[in-house]
Amino acid sequence: MKIFITGKNGFVGKNLIEYYNNTKNIIKGYSHKKLLDGNFNKLHLHNELNNFEPDVIINCAALVKETDKKKLYNSNVAFLESLLDYIVLNKKIKFIQIGSTKEDNQPRDNYIVTKQISTALCIHYSYAYNINSVICKAPILYGKYDHDESFINLLIKSFKQNKPLVVKNDCNDFLHVLDFVEGIDKLVHYKAFDQGEVVYFIAGDTISNSNLIKKFSALTSNTKPPITKSIENYYDIENKNIIDKKAYIKYKWQPKINLNEGLKLLLNYYDKQTK
Repeated sequence: MKIFITGKNGFVGKNLIEYYNNTKNIIKGYSHKKLLDGNFNKLHLHNELNNFEPDVIINCAALVKETDKKKLYNSNVAFLESLLDYIVLNKKIKFIQIGSTKEDNQPRDNYIVTKQISTALCIHYSYAYNINSVICKAPILYGKYDHDESFINLLIKSFKQNKPLVVKNDCNDFLHVLDFVEGIDKLVHYKAFDQGEVVYFIAGDTISNSNLIKKFSALTSNTKPPITKSIENYYDIENKNIIDKKAYIKYKWQPKINLNEGLKLLLNYYDKQTK
């Protein structure tokens, strides 16, 4: 199988490429950043796709922290639309769009707005042009290759390097990126999706930031990291939160790496990187 992965230098993209390089699949990674300046031109992308002739396209490409609104739109919407336009002309290709559970909330910033537009666009193309596509979403991902400013990585720096950090009293669901990659692989090997299908890969156990800090204390033996707890956005109730059981039932997926195991893996990786 030939798999075209966009966003090859990003968190999910790097983990996907590493995963598939250990299989018999033929992989091509693609970075879209050089296309984002000025007016978006899809010819380069379509030429790359014509040359590779993929069976599956996984779109991981997205900007998150970008302040330039045009670049953000080109990355998260225009680039996606160019992929969908190509698939309309090549309907044998299976398309997997990487979404985020953040977009299910009220829009708080331009990133969430563009992700909401991208999901609506995928669903529209699925119904209007009968393409074989699916959107998969995950909660907060963590693991190898995550960006330095992610919440988990900031916690690691606070515990390991005694860097000050302000933490809100909040609850979150964390999923290890390797579990998410295995969920995506389930989709890669599934024959045909429902029109407008969205799949949630959710760990199902929310944890308060207070208890997350306790886990870090136990794993690092640092009981006094320079962490200040904020009273803002107080939500400190832990619960089981499986939003959609489709991943469990239809795709036979379930997370294998619990939070304790995942944090140990990440801390070991961090120690190797800082030696």
